[in-house]
Amino acid sequence: MENQHIDTAIVLAGGLGTRLKSVVSDKAKPMADINGKPFISYLIELLKVNSIKKIIFCVGYLHDTVLKYFNEIDIEGIDILFSIEDEPLGTGGAIKLAINNFKIKSDVLVLNGDSIFLFNIKDLIKNHFNLKSKLTLSLKQMQNPYRYGTIELSNKNEIIKFNEKQDIKSGLINCGVYCLNPVIFDKVNTNIFSFEKDIMETRVDSDEFYGIEYNGYFIDIGLPESYQVAQDKLQTELSKYL
Repeated sequence: MENQHIDTAIVLAGGLGTRLKSVVSDKAKPMADINGKPFISYLIELLKVNSIKKIIFCVGYLHDTVLKYFNEIDIEGIDILFSIEDEPLGTGGAIKLAINNFKIKSDVLVLNGDSIFLFNIKDLIKNHFNLKSKLTLSLKQMQNPYRYGTIELSNKNEIIKFNEKQDIKSGLINCGVYCLNPVIFDKVNTNIFSFEKDIMETRVDSDEFYGIEYNGYFIDIGLPESYQVAQDKLQTELSKYL
């Protein structure tokens, strides 16, 4: 890996947002209003301060609401591009389509469009290249991580195991920001698949995937109650980070 820098991010913004429909029903979930601004705008601020120059949004469900937003604003210093799914492809299919659509050959940053993790992204990128990794996840120690699966690491930060959701007191969770080399898709012959299930969990025993623990602020707006927490805290926490 000659290039030691990542300047392109892929943001997964095409999910159905089923659990959030009671409060956000007329737009794509990443467009959910947080204190007068769409959630997606906070992700852009995070990426901009981390020297990302190009953002590819993977969109599908209600994608017109995302495109309309970007048609009405001008974001200085960042190219905004769209990879549009004609049918739901799953997280893996969406990333693969974006990589193919824009002929990406070098490492990229990938983010979930419905959560935000305020941590040292540049350090994650540095570790990714130092480890010569195909996939490096950002992790956080979470109390009562019942909503998430947990991850076990070796003493060299290699991912040993992905655990299913379970009722435990604490554990490392995947915070949905990771570095990825496109070669990870070289032997994937399907276009509809889950990155988490069909790549991470299926290949963890055969491939070397890594995770780095950070202690930043994390919020996932996937449930009405966490969406309300974001209304109360996200702007303040992002201001501290910036």
